[in-house]
Amino acid sequence: MYMQDDWQIQSGVKQTWDAYNRYTRTSIPYNIKHMNRMHLISDWVGEMNYAWLYQLIASPIVYIEVQSMYIPCNITTNSYDFKLNNSDKLFNLEIDIEFGKTIISQ
Repeated sequence: MYMQDDWQIQSGVKQTWDAYNRYTRTSIPYNIKHMNRMHLISDWVGEMNYAWLYQLIASPIVYIEVQSMYIPCNITTNSYDFKLNNSDKLFNLEIDIEFGKTIISQ
């Protein structure tokens, strides 16, 4: 974190705001690391397909297809509820993923 004084000299005058009436920032973050995340929801699926999708959550290597490209991602959802047709009928699978690339911005 870079720190600076809350005043700036503009036209020889010491001020705490700029020409757009914005107060001067005193702390500026830099070298920020973040990862892109997505929340995915499936179409309506039955019990058999829902059980098959469990293997997706348990898999250590997962790719998502975006515009005919395969991008590595990590599934951050760590729970799975088994559902049955008798009681739940059709249902959706919801998972959270984060892409396997750390983005460093300034």
